[in-house]
Amino acid sequence: ETAASTAELLIPVCTSGDTRLELCPLDEVIYCDPVSLVDVASEEIAGKKMSHSGISYDMARALGIRSLRSHMASSEELEFDQLGQHEPLTLRLKNILREYQDDSGIFKELIQNADDAGASEVCFLIDWRRHPCSTLLSPGMKQCQGPALLAYNDSVFTEEDFQNIAKLAARTKETKLDKIGQFGLGFTSVYHITEVPSFVSGDYIVFFDPHTTHLGDHIRNQYRPGIRMNVVANPHVVAKFRDQFSPYQDVFGCNVDGERPFNGTLFRFPFRTSEQAKKSEIKQAAYDRKMVLKAVACLKSVACELLLFLNNVKCVRLFELTEQARSPKPMKQLLKIDLSQLDAGPAIPFRCSRLQLLEECQNAVLTTSCRSVSSTSASLIQINVFHGKNL
Repeated sequence: ETAASTAELLIPVCTSGDTRLELCPLDEVIYCDPVSLVDVASEEIAGKKMSHSGISYDMARALGIRSLRSHMASSEELEFDQLGQHEPLTLRLKNILREYQDDSGIFKELIQNADDAGASEVCFLIDWRRHPCSTLLSPGMKQCQGPALLAYNDSVFTEEDFQNIAKLAARTKETKLDKIGQFGLGFTSVYHITEVPSFVSGDYIVFFDPHTTHLGDHIRNQYRPGIRMNVVANPHVVAKFRDQFSPYQDVFGCNVDGERPFNGTLFRFPFRTSEQAKKSEIKQAAYDRKMVLKAVACLKSVACELLLFLNNVKCVRLFELTEQARSPKPMKQLLKIDLSQLDAGPAIPFRCSRLQLLEECQNAVLTTSCRSVSSTSASLIQINVFHGKNL
């Protein structure tokens, strides 16, 4: 069927009281998903007719009826930039993860990337909350509103950073000897735990969707499966799709209100659910509490090693937020590594072996405790790195 013939279709539409049948041209009809959006978008559907209630979502898509969500948040209207990795991603990512199997090293990779960006502070949050799903950019994003790992650092993405993170193996670090991350491969380790990584930095919010199934119509190019949106330039989007941005609100000072840029970077990695794992072409394993605890234990184990390699990061902290929390305020600190205290202490002799330096770092860890807690909370770990006195 040609586009011309499709455009000539007449579609049944809703009428007052639903007492008569009315047909309208395809380009004058929109499909409502969900009905609750009708009131929100009442001023935006002028001149358009709602498709008849007897037309299902699948039929609407088959007929080419534009959805209300798409009408409200079309990529053209919101000035989306398509931003996503450039290769057929799912198979490529699966192969990378097969070679890069250490899923418990995600914390380390994110810390190293933040250090490369010049950040001085890195904070992690294990967020067990489930966020509302009524006003999302696309129905597929509902699967991403559950528990997640959030990672904050106090650097802001440059335009070069945005382009590099979209590449599977960015080569820009290759000639920069002060950069310790493994090009773009380190970031791909997040796909061990998530299907849709996202982040807020400066004026922008970015979503990557390698399967192109979560963002729906917003993915215009399957070879660049992601979007970047300037939320400061589009405050009305935040107001209309408030639930989409709620997981970031007030986490480490992030406030996606469309009024001001965020002076930092906040990543969010929704844990892969069992439902997503069944359909995933990247990794067929859900990321559960047991795996989260394993990753936290790994962060503890590499604390001293980080002292040897970090150039800029001086403080690393880990927090947890329970499923019952209504805001990020009651987050509980599980771990703190304060390297600034080490800098203030006695100097370590310059002429010493790596083993001696590591021993010095280990001696600086004066307090280490680890205990298991209930199933509703991650392991409690506290590491204070300092010289001479308790923090």
